[in-house]
Amino acid sequence: MVWGSMSSKGIEKLHFIDGNVDTNKYLAILEESLLPVMEECLTSGQDFVFQQDGGHTSKKAIKWMEENNVPLLKWRL
Repeated sequence: MVWGSMSSKGIEKLHFIDGNVDTNKYLAILEESLLPVMEECLTSGQDFVFQQDGGHTSKKAIKWMEENNVPLLKWRL
C-alpha cells in the first residue's frame, strides 16, 4: 500500500506500507507527515483542510484528529 498527500506546496513524501494499516500505524503516519504540513500551511496564512478516505473512523483516530485540531473535509453521503 502507498499513502501520500498533496498540498499547495506540492506532493509530500510517499509512505510504502507493508501489511494492513491499523489505527496506530495510520496515526503514526499522520504524526510524521500531516502535522508538519498542516503547521506550515497554517503559520504561513494558508487555509488547510484534510480529506481522508473514510476508512479510518475509529474512536481513537477521531479523538486524535480533534486533539490535534485537524480540520476535516466531511464526506457527503
